[in-house]
Amino acid sequence: KIELEKLASDLKSSELEKENLRSEVTRVKEAHSSVESMLQTYKEEVDTLNEALRIAAMDIAEVAQGDDSLADDEEDDEFDDHDDDDDISKLTHNENDDEGTKNDDSYYSA
Repeated sequence: KIELEKLASDLKSSELEKENLRSEVTRVKEAHSSVESMLQTYKEEVDTLNEALRIAAMDIAEVAQGDDSLADDEEDDEFDDHDDDDDISKLTHNENDDEGTKNDDSYYSA
């Protein structure tokens, strides 16, 4: 009879241990699932940030290219201004030539 009671006690103890182990397995599975979910969220966030970084880099490159174009245009304008001065002096010179010719024509027609 003592042996039977000891076996019954051992059985209860084993069942409690079995239930505790099942609870532990469930808790570990839930923790693992939670970690996997967080990991997936972080991966998606990294992808989003990488995409935002790529877009920002493209925007910066586009602005830098625009600045280079603007600087080139300004350099071209400097050269154009110089050319305009030459054009104005040519026009002024030609107008003087025309006036001189008119004066010469009037001299001959008089």
